[in-house]
Amino acid sequence: MASKFAPSVGGERRSSARWIEIMDYSCFRASTSWLSSKKYTYSAPPSAWRGQDIVPGVRTLPSFDDAVRGSFVSSSQSSKNGAGPWGGRVVLSTNGQDIRNPVTGRKFHVTGVYPSRKAGRSVRHESMHELAFIQISEVDPGVVDYRTQYLRFEFLIDGRLRTYIPDAVRLLSSGSIEVIEVKRDVSGLRDPEYKLKIQEAGRICQTLGWRFDVVMGLDLKAGNAFSANVQYVQSRRHTPVSQAEQFHVHELVWQEGGRAPLGKITEALGGGVIGLAKAASLMCRRRLSIDLVAPLVADTCVHAVSHTQH
Repeated sequence: MASKFAPSVGGERRSSARWIEIMDYSCFRASTSWLSSKKYTYSAPPSAWRGQDIVPGVRTLPSFDDAVRGSFVSSSQSSKNGAGPWGGRVVLSTNGQDIRNPVTGRKFHVTGVYPSRKAGRSVRHESMHELAFIQISEVDPGVVDYRTQYLRFEFLIDGRLRTYIPDAVRLLSSGSIEVIEVKRDVSGLRDPEYKLKIQEAGRICQTLGWRFDVVMGLDLKAGNAFSANVQYVQSRRHTPVSQAEQFHVHELVWQEGGRAPLGKITEALGGGVIGLAKAASLMCRRRLSIDLVAPLVADTCVHAVSHTQH
């Protein structure tokens, strides 16, 4: 079927599949382009990816802060100040901001601020591995909202007060809370005292009904097609998309049985680089879920994500 938005070559219009192929090598001609490069391998998403766990149907979820605080009420095991029977307490941010600011200008490792569209605020990181995790959370349709440096665990180890601040807390599409610690690799877990802190934090999370996980940063930054696709999609997160365009795309996908090719979605959003950027933006808005495992082409599968109400 001829494409309305496909460029004309020699007076002949090309199909959407051919148009995407032309775009690959004209708009992304640089040797480092992930669209035209052949060096990226096919690989499954890292363990931090929750896109495969999306709960179908329209769900009403509380806000991020309400979901976290509601865990204490539902557990019926903590007092108003966060203290519980586990021999410690959980201190939450009172204003939604970071409980600790790692960006001080005095550290010798990478720190920075990431303007998140999904979180509706800037979130901070103190390593490139944490930044990679933030970017995956921004793209992941299984993650509804997230914060960094949001809470602090306080507990006793051998009679001494210890504190632990996890790198991130995420609200998942299932309504559950996930606490994440990001380490470069397993060597970051060798310190015995640090391992005890991780174990205590995990035990408190289990008591509250939360999930606790340690994510390896090297897995997040793997040089494969998935990582390259995440980089592209998150970089287009602020691309504006009108309500009319969102409705039109969702209607198109559902008419196709809940899934449609990326080339068709891109054309519906205006075609070209702008149409592709809008499709990426809709993934960060949790309206679309694009298969990111392989390099993006016209036939890449796109699913509609059922809207989650807050």
